[in-house]
Formats: sequence, C-alpha cells, structure tokens
Amino acid sequence: GSLALVIVNDATGNGAPTWGDTVTFNVSTSATTEPTVSLSCSQNGRVVYGASAGFYASYPWPWAKDMELWSGAWTSGAASCTATLFPNGDRGTVLASLTFPVGE
Repeated sequence: GSLALVIVNDATGNGAPTWGDTVTFNVSTSATTEPTVSLSCSQNGRVVYGASAGFYASYPWPWAKDMELWSGAWTSGAASCTATLFPNGDRGTVLASLTFPVGE
C-alpha cells in the first residue's frame, strides 16, 4: 500500500503542511477494500492530535477524510505527524506509513 499527503486548505499558501492547514491522503492498496488512515501528531514527544477516517466509498463519515491540523492540545507550533494505513478494524496490520513535519 501507499499513502501520499494532499493539502486541502493551505492557509499560509506555502505549499507545505502548516499548523491550521487541512490535509487528506491519496490511498492505494490491494490488501483491503476498506482502507483506513490514522493520523497522529506530536510536539516534544507528546501527542497533541489524533484522527482517523475510512478511505472507502461506504465510510459513513466521508468529511472525516479532511483532517485539520490543530486541536485543543495543539494551539500553535510545529509538530511531527505520522499517518498509518491499515485495514478497517485491524490497526495491527500496517499497510503503509508516512511521517511528515508540520510547520508553525
């Protein structure tokens, strides 16, 4: 499988993921018909953001595929994020992962 980062809303216009931007992923896998992506972001080793969404047609919350890079615990600043692709309901089977920096 593979994951590619896509910036949906580039608030700063810099072409790179930045705090406050909205991102999603291009997902490719033949291992499952229900690929799911989990995104976790950390600052100084502390998780400040987490989200997940199904990237398949019958997923009941399609808007969740667009993930806004901020949270109550992440009010500003840079972070390191990791997206993980797995079959729905089986987080133990990692099909792909992608780590990327998020700027301030």
